[in-house]
Amino acid sequence: MGRVDMLLLDRPDGESTSKDVAFEECALLIKKREQSRASTRRWRANQQLTLASLRQQVSHLEDELKQRMSGDPRTLGGRRMELVEAKKRFLVVQNMQLDRALKVRQESFARYQITLQRHTLDLLYDNDFLVYWTKQTQGRLLALDSVHHPDRVFNGIHCMTHMSKHAMHYDLRKHYGGLDPVAMGDLVWASLQDKAMYMQLGERSVDHTIIRIVNQDMVVMGVKLWMVTHPNQIVQRYIILHRRRSGSTYLVTATALTDTLNPGPHALVYAGATATDAMRSGFHSRIRGAFCLESGTIDQAKAAFEVIIFAQCRFETYVQASQGWGRGGPMSQ
Repeated sequence: MGRVDMLLLDRPDGESTSKDVAFEECALLIKKREQSRASTRRWRANQQLTLASLRQQVSHLEDELKQRMSGDPRTLGGRRMELVEAKKRFLVVQNMQLDRALKVRQESFARYQITLQRHTLDLLYDNDFLVYWTKQTQGRLLALDSVHHPDRVFNGIHCMTHMSKHAMHYDLRKHYGGLDPVAMGDLVWASLQDKAMYMQLGERSVDHTIIRIVNQDMVVMGVKLWMVTHPNQIVQRYIILHRRRSGSTYLVTATALTDTLNPGPHALVYAGATATDAMRSGFHSRIRGAFCLESGTIDQAKAAFEVIIFAQCRFETYVQASQGWGRGGPMSQ
C-alpha cells in the first residue's frame, strides 16, 4: 500500500521529553475544562430551577384568577365585586410582569446555550483533544479480552458480550473468504463517513454530518440518534474516526462523545488482518466495542446487541453488492 504519511498518533520512539510534557499538559487542560463544564452545568441547573419556579407562580396565579372569576357576578355584593375586580387587575399586572421576567430568563438561557455550544465545538478543532480520546479508546478496547465469556454465533459472526458498570462490551469475530483486508477496511472507513450508507446501517440514525476532515486518516462527524430505551428522544453525538493501515492489517477506531464532548462511552475498534493459515484464503475480522447503557438492564443490553448485529449484517449485504463477495465464490465462515 505504500508508506502512509505520519499521522497525529504515529510518534517516533525517540520523541523528546518536551512532547511528553505537552501531552501531560493536554491531559491537565482537559481536566480543567471538565471542571469548568461541571461548574457550567450547575449554573445551568440553577437557571432551570428559577425558570420552573416562575412558571409555577404564573400557573398558580392563573388558577387563582380562574377561581375568582368562576362565581356568578349577580350573586355578589357591590363591595365584594369591587374587591374582586381590584384583585383581578392586580393579578393581571403581576402576571404580565412574571411573563416578561420569564421571557428575559429564557432569552438569557438561549444565549448562554449558544455560547456554550460554540465553546464546545471549538474542542473538535483541537487536534490534541482528538488524539487524546482516540488513544483512550484504543488502549481500552484493544486490551479487551472476551475469551472467557460465552460465544454465540449469528450469521457466521462469533459474538461475545459482557456487562461492565453501565456499558456492554462486545467482541465480534469472523473469517471472510475471498476478500482482502485492505479493501474491506476501506469499505468500513467509507461506510462510516457516507451519510446514506450510515443511515442505512444504523436504524436509530436521524442525521449525519461531516464536521471536519483533519487529514486522510482522521475525520470528525456529528450524528443524531434515537435512544434505545426512549424511542421518542433524540440525542446528539460527535464521532472521532481514525484509521491506521500497515501492510496487510487495517485498524479503524470510532470514538463517540456526548453533546458536551464527554465520552459516551460508545466506541469501537475494527481490525482486519490477513489469515495466517495458508489453507484458508481471505482474512480475519474483529470488532471490539462498548455500548453505553442508561439503566444497565438486561433488556437494554439485548436491544443494544441486536442493533449492533443487525448493523453488521447490513454491512455484509453492502459488501456483497459492491464487491461481488459471496456470489459464486467463497463465503464467510
